[in-house]
Amino acid sequence: MTFTKGHSTLVYDGMGNLGQTVFETMATPIENNGYMHAVIYTYSKGPWIVSPYFQFGKVPTNSSVGVEKGTSATGGAFNLSYAFKHGFSLPARVEYLTSSGTASDGSVNLLGFGAGSSGTTFTATPTYQKGGLYLRGDLGWVHATDYTPEHVFGAAGTEANQFRGVLEFGFIFGNNMTER
Repeated sequence: MTFTKGHSTLVYDGMGNLGQTVFETMATPIENNGYMHAVIYTYSKGPWIVSPYFQFGKVPTNSSVGVEKGTSATGGAFNLSYAFKHGFSLPARVEYLTSSGTASDGSVNLLGFGAGSSGTTFTATPTYQKGGLYLRGDLGWVHATDYTPEHVFGAAGTEANQFRGVLEFGFIFGNNMTER
């Protein structure tokens, strides 16, 4: 559901599985048996885009699919982007997520850091685009808290922090590209 007025847009996005999946793979993780709600506000004017959001997700208790205790995850983010001249832009984001439960009570590991964990991320994505061609870097720092050892970063899985960097290039197909 989307509401737009002037430079502002408000979106409610709800999603979930109408059935239950009794197996787990990389393509169909146990989280597919849950649901998620998100509320996203976007303000866009000139070269600026400001977009905070809030999300809540839950995987309910269902022993037939291996979920002995229902688990939820709650989080939010603040996105900010500025478009410079000549095809350069700088989007940035700060995000915080937390999950319920503990590693010992049978809760699902929703965030990947262990049940009951939380995490904070800071990301910057400097981008250059000319027509359909683009080049962008993604620089991010992740900090996990209340994590389960062996579920975080480093060779032993015990490092709470990780810096990530990616360089990406590609081509956007379509006729919706405009020059600034």
